[in-house]
Amino acid sequence: MTFMSGISGTLSPENFNTFGELLRYLRERAELSQRELALQVGYHYSYMSRIEKNERMPDSATLMARFVPALGLDDEPQWTERLLKLAASEEKTIAPRRGGQVPVSRPPLVASSLPSFDSPLNPLPLSLTPLLGREDEVEAIIKIVSRADVRLVTLVGAPGVGKTRLAIHTANELAGLFAHGVAFVDLSPVTEPKDVLPALANALGVNGSSDMPLMTQVINTLKQKNLLFVIDNFEHVIDASPQLVQLLGNAPQVKALVTSREALRISGEHEFTVMPLPVPGGDAAGLIDYAAVQLFAQRAQAVDSDFRLTPENLRTISEICRRLDGLPLAIELAAARAKFITPQAMLAQFDRRLDWVAHGTRDAVSSRQTLRGAIEWSYNTLSDQERVLLHRLSVFSGGWNADSAEAVCGDAEREAQTTPVVRRGEVLNLLIQLTDKSIVLAEKYQDETRFRFLETIHEYAREKLEGAGEAAEIKNRHLAHYAEMAEAMEAGIDSADQLKWTRVGDQEHNNIHAALDWGLRQQQGAVFQDALRIAAAVGVYWVARSYFREGIEWLDLYLNRATETEHQSLRVKLLYRAGAMAGYMFDHMTGQKLCEQGVELARLLGSKRDLANALFYLSEITYSLGQNREARATLEECIALCWQENYTSQLSVSLTDLGVLLYQEGDFQGAQSTMEEALAISSRTNDLWGIGHALLRLGGINRFSRNYDASIDYFVRSLAVTSKIGDRRAQGITYSNLALLYFIKQDYEKSGECAEKSFAIFQAMGNEYETPFPLRMMGYSAVHVGNLVRARVLMRESLRGNYAIADMPGQLAGLVAAAYCDLAEKDHKSAVRLCALAESQREQQGLNFLEPDAVVRDDIRKQCRKKLGKAGYDASWQEGEALKLDRMLMRLMAE
Repeated sequence: MTFMSGISGTLSPENFNTFGELLRYLRERAELSQRELALQVGYHYSYMSRIEKNERMPDSATLMARFVPALGLDDEPQWTERLLKLAASEEKTIAPRRGGQVPVSRPPLVASSLPSFDSPLNPLPLSLTPLLGREDEVEAIIKIVSRADVRLVTLVGAPGVGKTRLAIHTANELAGLFAHGVAFVDLSPVTEPKDVLPALANALGVNGSSDMPLMTQVINTLKQKNLLFVIDNFEHVIDASPQLVQLLGNAPQVKALVTSREALRISGEHEFTVMPLPVPGGDAAGLIDYAAVQLFAQRAQAVDSDFRLTPENLRTISEICRRLDGLPLAIELAAARAKFITPQAMLAQFDRRLDWVAHGTRDAVSSRQTLRGAIEWSYNTLSDQERVLLHRLSVFSGGWNADSAEAVCGDAEREAQTTPVVRRGEVLNLLIQLTDKSIVLAEKYQDETRFRFLETIHEYAREKLEGAGEAAEIKNRHLAHYAEMAEAMEAGIDSADQLKWTRVGDQEHNNIHAALDWGLRQQQGAVFQDALRIAAAVGVYWVARSYFREGIEWLDLYLNRATETEHQSLRVKLLYRAGAMAGYMFDHMTGQKLCEQGVELARLLGSKRDLANALFYLSEITYSLGQNREARATLEECIALCWQENYTSQLSVSLTDLGVLLYQEGDFQGAQSTMEEALAISSRTNDLWGIGHALLRLGGINRFSRNYDASIDYFVRSLAVTSKIGDRRAQGITYSNLALLYFIKQDYEKSGECAEKSFAIFQAMGNEYETPFPLRMMGYSAVHVGNLVRARVLMRESLRGNYAIADMPGQLAGLVAAAYCDLAEKDHKSAVRLCALAESQREQQGLNFLEPDAVVRDDIRKQCRKKLGKAGYDASWQEGEALKLDRMLMRLMAE
C-alpha cells in the first residue's frame, strides 16, 4: 500500500506536521516517483529520499520555482503556504548534514541560488565490476568528506594504485548527500594548466559564452549547486590547483574529491593516501582471501570464462600479485594475458625479462618502475607490428577513430621504412588486436567506435615513440591529417551537414589542440602551413560553439607567426574570425581593427568569399558601436558579394541582419520582407543556423511592432530549430520572449511554463544576467492563479538577482512586481507607494519597462485609483516618490 492510499481524501494542509510527510503525499497525489520528481526539479534522485525523511530541505526559492509546478500546486496556495512553512520550520531543526551541507544563509546581494534544471553535468563513469578490498578506505573517505569543515579531499597514490576506481565508487556512495549529485571530469587529456578551467567548465555544461570571463561563469554555475565534484588525474596540471581554491571559495555547497599522484598543497586540502592492495606474505595461509588475488581471478575470468583458481595456480598467482606490489592496474594488465598464457609461464617471463622492485618501502620512483614492469611485460608479448602501431597511436590526444588511425599510423606503399612496416590496410586489424589485449580501450557511440588509452599506458607509448625516433614524423602526419579534417569541418559547418561536423569538432577537440600546439613548435615550411590551415579552418567551429576565448588565444598566437607571403591566404581568415570573436566578447575596438585588416587583405587577395565574411563580421561590430550607417553600407557590399558567389549561408544571415537595420530605420515592411527572403534561402539549403537566426529576429521585430500572434509563431518555430542544433542561449532567449508574449496575451499558464523553461536553461548555463526576468515572469503567473506565497518568493529572488548584477531597469521592475503582490493582497496604499517609487526613478534615469512590467504598472495604477479615490491615491503616490530607493530595495530583498 502506498502512503497516499492510506490517507483520506479530505485531508487539509494542516493535517501534515513535517515537510517530508507532506512532500510525499503531494508527490504521490501527482503520481510521480521520487526519481521522476527529482528529474523535474533538477535534483539527484537519491537526494529526494532524504528530503522525504526530513534529513534535507530545499530552500524556499527552490520550492517555489521548481517543486510547486512539478507537484501541480500553481493554483493551490494553501498547500504551497504549508510547504513553505514546514520547510522553514524543519530547516531550523535539522542538524548539520552528514555531507557537510549545512544551511547557508545567503545575503540578499548575491545572485539567485536556485538549482539548475536538466543540468548537463558529467555523470560518473559506469563501473561494471565490484570494488575489491577497499571497504575500509571507502568508509574512511566517506567520513572525511561528510565532515562539515571539509571541502576538498585529495586521494594521493602511485600510478595504477586504483585512485580513480576508489574515487568513483566512493562518490557513488556519497551522491545521495548532494542535491545535484556528482559531476565528473577526467583531466588526463589536458596537457596544460591553462586548459584545466575549460575542462571543468565543459563538465558543468558551461560553454564559454562571450559575456563574462570563463572563471566567472563556472563560479556562477557552481554557486547555484549542491554537488560533489570528482576531478581525476590532477598530477600533471598541478599548477592549476589554486583555481580550486577560488572555485570552492565561491561555491559554499560544493565539495571536491580529487585524485593525484601528489598532493595539491593548497588551502583546505585533506590528503588521503591510497595504498596498494595487501599481498600475501611468505606463508601460504589464506591466499584466496586476499583482494589482490581475487582481482586477478576476476579479470582473468573476464577474458577467459574457463579460468579458475586452483590449488595448483593459487600460489603462483599470489606471487605475481606480490611482485606487482598489489597495484590494481598492474594486476589487471597481467590478468588480461590469462587468455593466452598460464600463470606459471607468466611468472617465468617476469623472472627472465624484467627488473622488478619488490622489496622495501615503496616510493614514487619504485612504484612507477613496478607499474612500468607490468606494462613492459604486456608490451613484450606484442608482435613487432603491434608495437609500432602502439607507439604511433600515442600521438592522439583524447581518443581517435579507425579512419584517423589508418591515416596517421599507416604507411603508404611507396614509403621506405627502417621499422617494421604497418600498411594502412593492416591498421584496423592490428587496432582490434590491441583492444582484445586490453592495451587499447574501445568505446561505442551511435555513429562510430572510438579508441583511447589508459593514461599510464599512453605515457609509456609516448616514451616508446620518442625512443623509436619516429615522433616528429608521426606528429607531422597527425598535423596533416587534422588539417584535412579541419578544412572538411569548415566546409561542413557551412553546409547542410552542420550537425554532423560540429559533433566532429566536439569529438576531436583535444586532437585539434595537440596539432595546433605541435604546429607552433615548427619554424616555417609545409608543416607550419598545415598548422596554419587548422587554425584558419577551425575558427568557424569556435564561433559556432561560442568558444570565443579559446579561439582568440589560438588565433592570436598564429597571427603573430603567419607573416610570410605564402601565409596570407590563410591569415585573412585568422583576422576576421579573431575579430568576430573579439566583438562577441564585447571588445569591439579590437574586433573592428582585426576585421578591417581582414577586409583590406581580402581585397588585396581578390578573395570574394573571405571579403564577404570579413564585411559581415565588421558590420556586426559597427552596428554594436551604434554606427548604423557604416554597418548598412558594409552589409550591403557583403550581400552583393554573396549573390555573386552564390554564397547562400552567409547571404542568409547577412540579409537577416540587414532586416534588423531596416527595422531600426523604421521600415518594418522592408525588414519583414528581407528577413523572409533570408529564411527562404536558408530553408532551401537546409541551413539550420541561418533558419534559426532568421526566425529569432523575425520574432523580435514582430514583438516590437506589437504583432504578437506573428511573433509567437516565429519564436515557436525557432525553438524547433535551435533545439535541434543545441543553441541553448537562443532557446533561453526564445522562451523568455514567449513568456513575455503569452503574458501580454493573458495566457498566464503558458507564460509561466515558458518562464520556467527559460530559467532552467540559463541556470544550467550559469548565466546570472538572464535568470532574473523569467523568475519575475513566474511570479506574475503565480499572482494570476492566486498563489501569492510562491509569487512573493519568486519576485524576491528576481530582485536579488537584478541587484547583484546592478541592473537598474530590473530592480525598478522588481518594485513593480512587489507592488503587484500588494495589490493582490488588497494593500492598495503600499502598492501605490512602490509603483510611485519605481516610476519616478524610471523617469529620472530615462529608462523603460519591459512590456509585462508596463502592463502591471498600469493595472496597479488603474485599480488603486478606483479603490482609494483621487485624494487617497495622490497622497500615497507622493509618499512613494519620497521613499529612498536603496532602503526599499534592501527591505524587499530581506523579506
